[in-house]
Amino acid sequence: MNQYDIQWKLFNFYCLGYILSMMRNEKKNAEQLRRLQNRRIQKLALRAYEVPFWKKRFDEGGVDPKSIRTREDLAKLPTLTKEEYRAWMNEELETPIVKNFKFTHTSGSTGIPTTNIYPPKEYAQHYMMDMFCWMQGGYNPFFGKALTCSPGDASVGMGTFIQRLGILRRECFSMEWDKKDIVAKINSYQPDFLLGYSAELAFIAQYALENDIPVHKPEYYCAGGEHVMGETERVLKQAFGDGMINYYGCTEMADFAVRKPGEDYYHVFEDCVAVSVMTDRGIHSEGTGTVLATPLFRMQYPLINYEIGDIVTLKQMDGRDVLTEMCGRKQDMFVWRSGKKTTHKDIWLISRTLEDVYQIRFIQDSYDKLVLQVVQDPKSKKDRAALEDYLRKKYEPVIDEDVQITFEWLQVIPPDPNGKIRNMISKVSN
Repeated sequence: MNQYDIQWKLFNFYCLGYILSMMRNEKKNAEQLRRLQNRRIQKLALRAYEVPFWKKRFDEGGVDPKSIRTREDLAKLPTLTKEEYRAWMNEELETPIVKNFKFTHTSGSTGIPTTNIYPPKEYAQHYMMDMFCWMQGGYNPFFGKALTCSPGDASVGMGTFIQRLGILRRECFSMEWDKKDIVAKINSYQPDFLLGYSAELAFIAQYALENDIPVHKPEYYCAGGEHVMGETERVLKQAFGDGMINYYGCTEMADFAVRKPGEDYYHVFEDCVAVSVMTDRGIHSEGTGTVLATPLFRMQYPLINYEIGDIVTLKQMDGRDVLTEMCGRKQDMFVWRSGKKTTHKDIWLISRTLEDVYQIRFIQDSYDKLVLQVVQDPKSKKDRAALEDYLRKKYEPVIDEDVQITFEWLQVIPPDPNGKIRNMISKVSN
């Protein structure tokens, strides 16, 4: 039995230790937390220099790992793109040691899926960060009753002895069920907490609202998998209430920020991750730009200045890092014949104010044609002609004046094969 076999047997104990540590750290004041973050950044930099992939990057940039002492010092190192990370992981998959580790996979929403490799202790931290998001949002997973869209990790289980005692209670549903049966399951189980991908929960919400079926409103629910846009959030809240816990992160490093019910910003777990933003002027600890994340617990395969790919605003609130204006993928953009560009943020700022719309998706068929796929709120009093005129006027300011806008009216916008719903699709080679 090697060290990793032993660590897997102790996995649940590591989980408990990490969740208790995060709970303790959350009580620290901003100055204490920043000092803790800096210590972990220093440890990460020294460890990264022992990894051939990172040693090369340090040496090529002329960076001494001992000079990395704060989040601001991370700007001395280059960013790590998804393509670079994917190529590195593919190389590591050929090494013998990985047989002891856990694999997870990205959704492939920006291209080819990537395999992530976690040793036992790091996977325990990764695993607990989701639970910490729920706890920060107000839900108590130890004594609450959860309904989730998939069984998740086999170590949790259902109907175990401890769950029969009322601890970590959970049941599951499948999106392969008929929507009527899913709503019936929610109403019969009456969970305190409901968990599913945002596209999945939106389908359930739409079905219940369109058919005037009352659905149990859990005290809390999480719509994971992608950032929830304005129109989808309205639908979810109509069906399930105001207890939405929205979290942010990626499978490459876990969820590391949470938006609690009633708040309009994401609170960053600074003991677990160092977040920066990249603009045309460089890397900064505040401002609007491409989010860069450095997980402070990934020591086997470090990620430093990892480009998640989203545009966000990073700011300080009472000395703590928060994320606001989560505007979507930096590469989501339409370029028109005149050279004018429409970004995801341009679309997002309008979409979050829409009325009479459940879902909307934008497809650039050509330089001169934009297709809007729309799901209308069944309670809307506008006819389709009036709603088309309304939507044209809303979006015309951010596209070329000669672009033809046409509409496809759907009952539901289906998710992509990866389970997510891309809001912008361009068929034009720019």
